[in-house]
Amino acid sequence: MSGAPGEDAIDGIKVDQRGNLYVSGPGGLWVLSAAGNHLGTLRGPEHPHNMAWGDDDGRTLYLAADRATLHHENSRR
Repeated sequence: MSGAPGEDAIDGIKVDQRGNLYVSGPGGLWVLSAAGNHLGTLRGPEHPHNMAWGDDDGRTLYLAADRATLHHENSRR
């Protein structure tokens, strides 16, 4: 991750119920499997710096960015 192009360095990190890691990294929010495989990168209008699971079902990941709070519903949580 540290050599990937994109804004900012590695920052916030959360784990879902399957053991996948959600890491604020270069270019957006990286999703890594429990085995460490890069599953994809979520890109939004701003770079996220920190995050928290929320809502009643715990499936929405709220992302704190410089000027906004973003959210992503995770159907796999």
